[in-house]
Amino acid sequence: MPKAKPRAPKQGAHALLGASSAHRWLHCPPSARLCEDMPDTGSPYAHEGTLAHELAALKLGQAFTEARSKTAYSAARAKLLGEIGKAAVLAENGGTAPRTDETTAKRAEASAAASAEAAVGVYVDMIRDDHAQLQGKPNVFIEQRVDYAHVVPEGFGTCDCILIGQGLDGQWQLRIYDYKHGKGVPVEAEGNPQLMLYALGALALFAPIYPITLISMTICQPRRDSLTSWAIPTEELLAWGEHIRPLAQQAHQGEGDLQEGDWCQFCPRATRCRERAERFVALEAYEYRLPGDPRDPLTDAELGDVLAIGERLDKWLSALRKHVQDTLLAGGTIPGWKLVEGRTVRAFGDLQAAFQLAKDSGVKEELLYVREPITLTALESLMGKKAFTETLAAQIIRKPGKPTLAPESDPRPAMTRKSAADDFAEDTPRAFFAYDNLDPNHTAEAYAIT
Repeated sequence: MPKAKPRAPKQGAHALLGASSAHRWLHCPPSARLCEDMPDTGSPYAHEGTLAHELAALKLGQAFTEARSKTAYSAARAKLLGEIGKAAVLAENGGTAPRTDETTAKRAEASAAASAEAAVGVYVDMIRDDHAQLQGKPNVFIEQRVDYAHVVPEGFGTCDCILIGQGLDGQWQLRIYDYKHGKGVPVEAEGNPQLMLYALGALALFAPIYPITLISMTICQPRRDSLTSWAIPTEELLAWGEHIRPLAQQAHQGEGDLQEGDWCQFCPRATRCRERAERFVALEAYEYRLPGDPRDPLTDAELGDVLAIGERLDKWLSALRKHVQDTLLAGGTIPGWKLVEGRTVRAFGDLQAAFQLAKDSGVKEELLYVREPITLTALESLMGKKAFTETLAAQIIRKPGKPTLAPESDPRPAMTRKSAADDFAEDTPRAFFAYDNLDPNHTAEAYAIT
């Protein structure tokens, strides 16, 4: 089977109906045209994510397609890690440089860079493992441009990575991979429209060369310890493409109804959207009026519905607050609001000079510094994943996280409440919660609250 020649991505181009925003424009078709001329202001987190993707592409290229000399690769890697470290520190500080001395800043940047490289390493190792499971010599395409304009007008995008090869059954498979560097919003592979559009574009590009019968899509989000995959037969993907074709046409023409939902979170006009504002200003479910006697307490079902709206309201108000603040910082005016100086933070203008004066006054030097261990992730990056696992695997435990409220759509397993009889059973350590996802290498006593 001949090897396909990938087409080079079109630099700096963005599709009106981009795959990354498909969740929004498929639910709210007019939003595509309404956001068309709005500037993409970006964010510190987006810049950090872009750099992390460049690091991933560098590592995958070194492993599969464009191996550089050891010196050239090391130099490119070091340059990217330096940029990632600075971007990560800026992002953690809301886009502003932290008020610390140079030594502390460098340490923070190095730690952030090590953490990012470890996260990217999880993604690269996953693709290595998948590559090894396919027969023969699977083809690898990195940062591959794909066009899905046959379904979505003028639609195109760039896949982080594509694998094409034969499974153990001899059938040809197309594997789509998407790396998510963010750790705030979990993303699932199943039914994900971004990946499905990428898959349609990849299928159009490669199907004339490879008889592909199965398509798998994987999202790797290592900083959330999330790795999800989903497979779909070729004919089902093509059927989905036909299903969304009318919605894509509406979105391209700026037609259809505005709809508020969780897809609004990253909409460029979310803070100015009248449809969304009217929904939240009223904030009354069930056609903006709860049924029943107002003296009756809310039912459990009503509590869940109101909380779901309130969760989106919180995010909307947060985005609105930031938009108004940014407007005022840029010199604009918002009636009824002004900027005031917040709580001041004390800091040394010259840390070394300050410490010298403190030592001259009798403070011992060892009292001026705190020795702190590096994080587990940073140590893994320092040692390398293989050496880290071989040396320290027995020392690693996984502590159950604190109970956290989440919608039913969240992919994490639900916690289950123990009965009173279980809590006080003879010879059973007292525990308040039993978890569905306990580490099988640890005993129940390790998780008990005594």
